[in-house]
Amino acid sequence: MFYRGDLPKLKYQRVFVYVDGFNLYYSLKRAFGKKYMWLDIPKLTRSLLRANQNLKRVKYFTARISGGNHMQEKVKRQSAYLDVLTSTGIIDIVEGKFHRRTNSYKFSRANTNLQIDITKSQEKQTDVNIAVQMIDDAMNNRFDIAFLFSADSDLIPPVNLINQRYPKKRVMVWLPPKAKAVELKKVAPSATIYEGKFKKALFPESVEVTPGVMVDQPAEWK
Repeated sequence: MFYRGDLPKLKYQRVFVYVDGFNLYYSLKRAFGKKYMWLDIPKLTRSLLRANQNLKRVKYFTARISGGNHMQEKVKRQSAYLDVLTSTGIIDIVEGKFHRRTNSYKFSRANTNLQIDITKSQEKQTDVNIAVQMIDDAMNNRFDIAFLFSADSDLIPPVNLINQRYPKKRVMVWLPPKAKAVELKKVAPSATIYEGKFKKALFPESVEVTPGVMVDQPAEWK
């Protein structure tokens, strides 16, 4: 059993952060709507650090949205946000893929046979990518504490492996309000990030991502 205070007592602790992008997005959306989507993740993380902890790297895991004309605004918002994250200089974007799957539904109405085809996109590879990166970083002794921003129970195996193979290291799970993560909490210490932290950790409305190139916060996220 783990407790929130069950963290290694080191003079200096290197912190790596692993962010499940879509999991964080939907957790924030459930809790607050879209007003904290323009989130400065390094700034948020630094507000969570203890005095002896130092943020070394953030790894943000996502998949590029694609689709027809009805998806273009979402594509633009995501691209803008990823550009701003990259401009911080401390974030690596690790991309998975979307898998498109079509399900066919057949039914009869008024003596006529009908079929409806529904195509859905499902994000793939994110949990695997997080697991691989966390284990590789632990093996190569890049961190003392890993901050995991996710409620996905699929990440229990890599957390368990790190606990068993590298007992001097810890994985700490950080959750927005309303995120449950019941199973994940059984294998790692956890804490809830409340609204005040998010409110103070937003990017400016306009961010210079490269010299002379500005990216504006999407209107829908204001």
